[in-house]
Amino acid sequence: QAEDGIRDVAVTGVQTCALPIFIARTDVTWLPSERLTAEAGFQREKTHDQRVLRDYTLVNSSTVKLRSEDPYGGDRVLSSAYAQATAKTGIGAFIVGARGLTDDAGKTPYAAWWALGESPVGTRVTVRAGISRAVQYPDLYHTFYAPTPLVPERAMHYDLSADIKLTETVSARVNAYRRTEADILRSYNHEPRLVNGKLVAATIPQFRNSLTGLSRGAEFMLQRKAPTGLVGWISYGYGRTSYTDNLTAERFDGDFDQRHTLNVFLEERLSYRTAISLKVRTGSSPPIPGYFSEIGRAHV
Repeated sequence: QAEDGIRDVAVTGVQTCALPIFIARTDVTWLPSERLTAEAGFQREKTHDQRVLRDYTLVNSSTVKLRSEDPYGGDRVLSSAYAQATAKTGIGAFIVGARGLTDDAGKTPYAAWWALGESPVGTRVTVRAGISRAVQYPDLYHTFYAPTPLVPERAMHYDLSADIKLTETVSARVNAYRRTEADILRSYNHEPRLVNGKLVAATIPQFRNSLTGLSRGAEFMLQRKAPTGLVGWISYGYGRTSYTDNLTAERFDGDFDQRHTLNVFLEERLSYRTAISLKVRTGSSPPIPGYFSEIGRAHV
């Protein structure tokens, strides 16, 4: 029965070779004044990806037969240009920049941009904020068997933090962030699965821009720096990441979603020769990716 259960099951193997074969980059920095710095640059990269898809059949528990072989590959050229300005003023420091990216000279480039700043509030508080838009092109092999043309993944990130000086030796930091993602890639048919009680083996994955995601969280740190006495820090972070598949209407937590993390480091110097320290690092477990059915007290 076990032998019948795996007979005529297809197994896919892929031999890969992905190499950048040409990279050219140039950067320019200009300092028009002591308070202002301007930067710009250009990069062009050509990548070659060659793969061989081999499809096997399990004849029995100890015999594998090659059913088909399909070589495929391609080349791609990515070009990008950026500009950035950094300014230091009487109220703080600020950075703004933008980058244009394209994988074809005839296409309209996608734009990424960022803006960062920090400013003191009184004598004990420094506020920092940032906003950015990121663009990530799919790897070349993602496009080989994609049923529809793929577009770059995009994300918007927002960050706000404050450093607070409580005493001459004790400080605190509070940070909050939010990240939204669109057109994130998801692969289909690349995992073995049960269909009507029978094992269906993995096939070559097909990638689609089907996911939208949301990450948000907050972090807190309390720290003491001093030449004598107890020193160290305690930090806690809470974060949550979830995705929605716009094709299947599935909603699930991210594969690396870790809700809670706690870090502690304490040190006491007893003499110029001796010091004792304590380190604690702990966190909640990320989810186990997959589809599961609850059978009694087990998940299969």
